[in-house]
Amino acid sequence: MPHIALALVEPGRRLAVLGARARRLSRKVAVALMVRAERRALMRLDDVTLKDMGFNKGQAECEASRSFWDVPLDRLRL
Repeated sequence: MPHIALALVEPGRRLAVLGARARRLSRKVAVALMVRAERRALMRLDDVTLKDMGFNKGQAECEASRSFWDVPLDRLRL
């Protein structure tokens, strides 16, 4: 139904379509918040732990500086 304009959907179905879109948006925002928390946690790790994970401080800073909405696509697939 993504190619059908919402105005063309029968009124009884319109709320269901809007509800489904709202749920998808809500899940995407929740995932973005989780990713942001993970990125912030990455910055709190010491150099030894980062090295164990295959990162260095520069890579961790680069990852942590990514925008809130810059979420990897594989994380958005729900």
